[in-house]
Amino acid sequence: MLSPMLMYNAAAKRQLQKKLQDDELASTATEAATSELHTVIETYQEKEKSYQERLEAAEISRVKAARAETAGMSIPSYMTC
Repeated sequence: MLSPMLMYNAAAKRQLQKKLQDDELASTATEAATSELHTVIETYQEKEKSYQERLEAAEISRVKAARAETAGMSIPSYMTC
């Protein structure tokens, strides 16, 4: 029969091994979640950049169209004094 001290040590060892396994699993899960979050952030930033570029292009087109319209509305020379 095992002595009480050896039984205690074996139980403590099992408990520590279980704790280590749990901690390793939690660490792996945290690393996976962090990696996924980084990917989501990068995707969001790329989309934001694309949207910003499209918005700027649309604004440039709008300004060009407004200028062209203004230039086309100038008073014809036959109407000036």
